[in-house]
Amino acid sequence: MKYVGMMLIALALSATGCGVCVAEATRCQGQTAQICDSRGRWQTVMDCDAVQGDSVFSCVEDADGDHTCLPEGGME
Repeated sequence: MKYVGMMLIALALSATGCGVCVAEATRCQGQTAQICDSRGRWQTVMDCDAVQGDSVFSCVEDADGDHTCLPEGGME
């Protein structure tokens, strides 16, 4: 009976993806913008230090609530 209980717990954890993140959620991890994939894993979308442009880019939350690379001071 103990074995069956352990198997049910393992199955429940694998079905939920261990709750790492919710699909399509975004975040900044340092200077990288990330999005959560359908398996509950964070994937890097953009490295703000590698963005080419005339100013310094930082990872921030935009007006839509998504995280992206924007020029410093660009959200004023």
